[in-house]
Amino acid sequence: MPERAEIRITELDFDNIKSNLKSYLASQDQFKDFNFDGSGMSILLDLLAYNTHYQSFYANMVANEMFLDSAILRNSVVSLAKHLAYVPRSVTAPIATVNVNWKSTNAPTQNFIPKGAVFSASAGGSSFSFVTLSNHKILQETDGSYSARGIQLYEGSLQTITFVVDANNPDQKFIIPDVNADTRTLTVRVQKSRSDTTGFSDVWEPVKNVIDLTPDSKAYYLQEIENQQYEIYFGDGVVSTAAIDGNIITVEYLSTHGESANDVGIRDSVTTPTFNYGTSTVEVVSAAGGGSDRETTDSIKYYAPLAYQAQERAVTTNDYEYVLLRDYPDIESAYIWGGEDNDPPQYGKVFISLKPKEGRYISSIEKLTIANDLLKRRNVVSITPEVVDPVYIYLSFTGNVNYDSRKTVRSALDLSNAIYERIKLFVDQDLEKFNRALYMSDFQHKIDEVDDAILSNELEVKMEYRLSPELGQLRTYEFEYGNGIFHPHDGHMPVVSSTSFVHFNGKENVPSFIDDDGNGKLRLYYFDVNNDKVYYNNDLGMVDYTTGKLVIRQFNPISIDNITEIKISATPAEQDIEIKRNIILTMDVNDLSAVSLTMNDITRPGSGGVTRVTAGRTY
Repeated sequence: MPERAEIRITELDFDNIKSNLKSYLASQDQFKDFNFDGSGMSILLDLLAYNTHYQSFYANMVANEMFLDSAILRNSVVSLAKHLAYVPRSVTAPIATVNVNWKSTNAPTQNFIPKGAVFSASAGGSSFSFVTLSNHKILQETDGSYSARGIQLYEGSLQTITFVVDANNPDQKFIIPDVNADTRTLTVRVQKSRSDTTGFSDVWEPVKNVIDLTPDSKAYYLQEIENQQYEIYFGDGVVSTAAIDGNIITVEYLSTHGESANDVGIRDSVTTPTFNYGTSTVEVVSAAGGGSDRETTDSIKYYAPLAYQAQERAVTTNDYEYVLLRDYPDIESAYIWGGEDNDPPQYGKVFISLKPKEGRYISSIEKLTIANDLLKRRNVVSITPEVVDPVYIYLSFTGNVNYDSRKTVRSALDLSNAIYERIKLFVDQDLEKFNRALYMSDFQHKIDEVDDAILSNELEVKMEYRLSPELGQLRTYEFEYGNGIFHPHDGHMPVVSSTSFVHFNGKENVPSFIDDDGNGKLRLYYFDVNNDKVYYNNDLGMVDYTTGKLVIRQFNPISIDNITEIKISATPAEQDIEIKRNIILTMDVNDLSAVSLTMNDITRPGSGGVTRVTAGRTY
């Protein structure tokens, strides 16, 4: 009698399950030489296979949803995150800063702009409302006019809902029925009853750390529930104050469009107040920014364990990074270092540098908020946080690309454009964040991969710092590339250069430039009528070729060719560009000179096989 086959239980695919069932039945004497595919038995096997498949899938899914790492459903992830005391981030409102000015010397009808004042703005064919979340004083200026300055406006509309505590309903829930609620703006008040308003003026605080709570703590708890809504609940009278029968709970919040309202106020947006204070104008100080959509499931899975580790404290650099990236979703990258590691050392400080998702720098309002409202509540008492801007070093690439025209249908121009796009992608994906260095071997390898026709490339890189001086003011400026500067010997030809700016040469204002003398000094020069360099300041400052640090002393440019930055370039000592502290490597995609390629066709040696291409332009 033949040995019976065993059913393999490791196969969960439908076809494999059916095949295993057929193999098992075929091993039985009753079904020897039976045609399973040509009979009604095939339908029964389909039913068995489908049932087994569904049951296996269900069991596997249930097992996966029990663990944070493998869970997929948002409700499962949120529920598991609760065990780590983690509350997913809601949609957040963009914040803009404006000044309101009254040109007339007639005083406004009120001496302050109240909380809830509505401003309207339009951009790109869409209209948005902005509101104030606090009162702002109106002050008289020295010329007799009136103004309210530094007004923070939040995109959205203020909403208010009320609940009555019912002790007879043990399942009562206090749900905020708005998926667009910004939980950062929640204001919760509890009064005794409709006839007794005692307590209404008291604002209850959200619970951050249960260790600090007492039975008298007026605090509420927040959690995400089904349908991406939020629910508030209260203590039991032991850990914190309980809500009792008949209490009136008032919840005020901001309902916002989130990320879609970012950048309102940058270009053609016009912001006007809808309240009545007489004729006034609104000056946009900083455009709306910082808005974000609600936290994604993947983000919850990543940050919930980090939140548990940090325990709402900012002690280590990882703690700071977690708090910043969690609470400020418009920040793409962060770098933190202690004052003892600064150059020069500044003990008792921690430095925070932040790169936003859009633009190069965060606003001064955001810096102040982060330093005062966020970090000071979490960091060590003796440590002072200081938010500093990133240092951007712009890279440019020049060199030869050797290719075989027989292996491609692309022209030299098309091939160079493809290389240019690959360079932009490389910069976007592999650079433009903190702690991202440029390794030329890796970079050149990615260029070679653009097309099979590319045989090799010999690209060189330059570093560029962009200086924004105070025009018409004597100032000293210091910066560093974070890398050594090419200097084979003293007296070497200049390796530092700059773009043009207008400067006084002792007789008149002339278009001027900066270079180095090969001995560690920076110089000022202009071109005479014969196009020869005329140096008029041979000791403008110093350059440290070893560290890449430049110091420009007593610098007083008058103007900068209709722009605000002077580009100061240097040749690096090594082709691999390292990073230091808050330096970010990037490339200006709008600068046509950022990529300059000479395309060499090996099938046509000599001048006829050379095509010079700069950012898509052929020469």
